[in-house]
Amino acid sequence: MEETRLSDQKCTPNILSKTNENKPIPRLVVAQDLNVIEEVIRMMLEIINSCLTNSLHHNPNLVYALLYKRDLFEQFRTHPSFQDIMQNIDLVITFFSSRLLQAGAELSVERVLEIIKQGVIALPKDRLK
Repeated sequence: MEETRLSDQKCTPNILSKTNENKPIPRLVVAQDLNVIEEVIRMMLEIINSCLTNSLHHNPNLVYALLYKRDLFEQFRTHPSFQDIMQNIDLVITFFSSRLLQAGAELSVERVLEIIKQGVIALPKDRLK
């Protein structure tokens, strides 16, 4: 499968923006910056994925944060460069979101963490890749 990188997106002008001194920034520099940003995002997603795969039971606060900021991950789910790494993160978000929906509305932070800890035990280990 061919990867689409952020820097592969077509930009028509040779100059994308200007610095504070009003000097143009060449398109190549911006493309390199986008590649670095993409690699950093992928690395962060891989760290999250590793925490979920190898020590989910030790990371209920990470699961809580993923649920709290799940909208943030939407953009990575559809990006070709991140789809593979997002599978486990999506699985965890979906699994725990459904458990929270079953528990009802207006849950305290403590109750959400309790549901997460119970869910960690219920989530089959072989579902995470």
